[in-house]
Amino acid sequence: MKSTLAIILVICFSTFISTSAAAAGSKSEALTECKDHLDSLYQDGLRTKVKRIKKRGGDFEVKMKVSAEGERFNAVCSFADGNMNYTTDQASSIAD
Repeated sequence: MKSTLAIILVICFSTFISTSAAAAGSKSEALTECKDHLDSLYQDGLRTKVKRIKKRGGDFEVKMKVSAEGERFNAVCSFADGNMNYTTDQASSIAD
């Protein structure tokens, strides 16, 4: 019984840690997570310029100009409830 309870507590605690680690707690964390996401999509020739980082309540929104592989577009990373939502102004953007 004690081992079962210990296993349940470990699983709950690890879930809490992974969820809160994904949430951006500051502007610099939001910017880093957004840039890391863009780096994973476009490995070669990525250039970014930050347009705006906005905080609304506990949520962040990072807007960037992106140049990658001959393309130019605006990217938006929104952080809410521990999740990141990535969108672009391109009609044919790369899906996650």
